[in-house]
Amino acid sequence: MPRAGWRQRRSTTVTMLLAAILVVLFSASSTVAACAWVVWQQSTTASARGLDADPVAAHPTKQECEQAISAILRSFAPTQTSAVAKEPSRGEVYVTHTSANGESWTHGFRYVCLPDTVDPRAPKSAGR
Repeated sequence: MPRAGWRQRRSTTVTMLLAAILVVLFSASSTVAACAWVVWQQSTTASARGLDADPVAAHPTKQECEQAISAILRSFAPTQTSAVAKEPSRGEVYVTHTSANGESWTHGFRYVCLPDTVDPRAPKSAGR
């Protein structure tokens, strides 16, 4: 008789454990599905040799985020003092400016969509 009670407790424990696992799995999947997608702009100049990353906009889906990048890339147009080179497959655009005295410099931009849970910037140290 004591063995039957042990089996019943074990069965109840296993059932509760499976229920808890299912709750965690469903919560995690709905959290991922509900996240926003952020357009990040990374920019650099050849002279500065640095890289900055800034959030530009958030969108409810990855597809809308990628469409926003396409629109951003289309918005870059050459002028009398600048040339524009685009790499749409990589989300990149390069603008080469030329000054009146003939000096030129290039400013590069890279756009990427990331879930709102991801921040591509380097973590800040305690001293900053």
